[in-house]
Amino acid sequence: MHKRSMDRFALATALFVVLVTGAAPTRAATATAQFFVTVQVDASCVVSAIGNLNFGRIVSPITQFVDTSMEIKLSSCNQSFPPYPVISLSKGKGAGATFAERKMTSTSNSKNTVIYWISLPPPFDSGGGAGPGWGDGSEGSHTYEATPGNAIVVKGIIPILQSPEPGAYTDTVVVTVTF
Repeated sequence: MHKRSMDRFALATALFVVLVTGAAPTRAATATAQFFVTVQVDASCVVSAIGNLNFGRIVSPITQFVDTSMEIKLSSCNQSFPPYPVISLSKGKGAGATFAERKMTSTSNSKNTVIYWISLPPPFDSGGGAGPGWGDGSEGSHTYEATPGNAIVVKGIIPILQSPEPGAYTDTVVVTVTF
């Protein structure tokens, strides 16, 4: 019976030492694992047309160049360093339109058109707007690399020596931003 008392005394003493000193039992082995940390950051950019390219009222035959402008604005673009977003413009929906000769079509007779040009913003504008101008990079046209947050001027020009029939003419140009 004495041995049992000693064993109990030894166990009580060991527990007392652990509780008082805060010592934990020694560990003999370890195991490890790993995990990955990931995030997907998506590019973003919002393009807005501020107004329309409205040439107003003109008289036929056209004996003076007619020009007007509007603005495109990029916002919420998370690309604040080069390369900046690239803006492309379509030829428009006018029948037979090219980048060198975009065509507004009569709302009453689709055979009647008025030719117009869209030039690149300054300082890239060649001066008169003639030539391929602003497009999608095909057919000799040019795209425009824009700094986000700034308004981009879109200049339209109706050249002389046209005699369109009286009436309303329209076209739709699609703006595409690649970022």
